[in-house]
Amino acid sequence: DVEATPARTFDEVAATKMMIERTNQRFDVKPDRLVADTAYGTSKFLGWLVGTGITPHIPVWDKANRDDSIFSRSDFAFDKETNEYTCQDGKTLRTTGKIHDGRTILYRASKHDCDTCPLKPRCCPNVPFRKMPRAVHEEAREYALTLMDTPAFAKSRDELKIFVMRFAHL
Repeated sequence: DVEATPARTFDEVAATKMMIERTNQRFDVKPDRLVADTAYGTSKFLGWLVGTGITPHIPVWDKANRDDSIFSRSDFAFDKETNEYTCQDGKTLRTTGKIHDGRTILYRASKHDCDTCPLKPRCCPNVPFRKMPRAVHEEAREYALTLMDTPAFAKSRDELKIFVMRFAHL
């Protein structure tokens, strides 16, 4: 299948979904895996792929880690059962469950907890309390992250390089 798009990631991702769905409807064919570059590694697209049963061999688009000395999201532990994050000081960040922008759930610490915390300068130095965004499709992101160190993922990456190089030469 083919779908012409402008060279914009959003349009290319939407076209990819359309081509997979159309091929499945017309020929009853669906890939077991999809290999793509990081531009396709958004939580929303990964969530869609995993939801359709397609294994994503796509590097996860991750901008959660910080370069400064402030704690990153990875410094907080998420408990799936309680649906809460726990900070370095053992306090919880809770959510109302409201989805913002159709893609993110915010978790918030208590201002009272943050006011007295000795780690506040490394956690939320310029705001009264810590807020933590979590993608609606975070589980799909985490699943894709676990695949990135597998031999099958490495093989897919090698195959993608060969395929992309042919187009580059054209």
